[in-house]
Amino acid sequence: MTTDRQNDPEFEALLQTYLEICNHSLAQIQSPEVKAILEAALSEGEGQQTEFLLRDDRPQASVGIHVGSEGLMESPSKGDRDEKAEQKWVFDYSYLKSVIDQKELYIKEPERLDWSWLYMLAKSE
Repeated sequence: MTTDRQNDPEFEALLQTYLEICNHSLAQIQSPEVKAILEAALSEGEGQQTEFLLRDDRPQASVGIHVGSEGLMESPSKGDRDEKAEQKWVFDYSYLKSVIDQKELYIKEPERLDWSWLYMLAKSE
């Protein structure tokens, strides 16, 4: 049985922390090549939205993410995420928890983060 976890406070808190780690990590990237690719993806993806789908041995949840002038953010309109999402990215709860539990490592070494969803977002235009 799948439960709707969109309004689950734990998922919302985990996601918010994950996005903060991603934004801090973006600022730490040293490689000019990687930095250029991610900055291009952010630029191309601005205004686009993707939907994050959470899976694991827990009920699935999803939330919309968009790129704005201030970085990566949860979409404000929670009710119509599916209609606005240009892409969907499925990731494991264990991955999300791992990033949050080791956030200093992921901020220090941004290449450890899975940025594939951001590249997908940039290619959708």
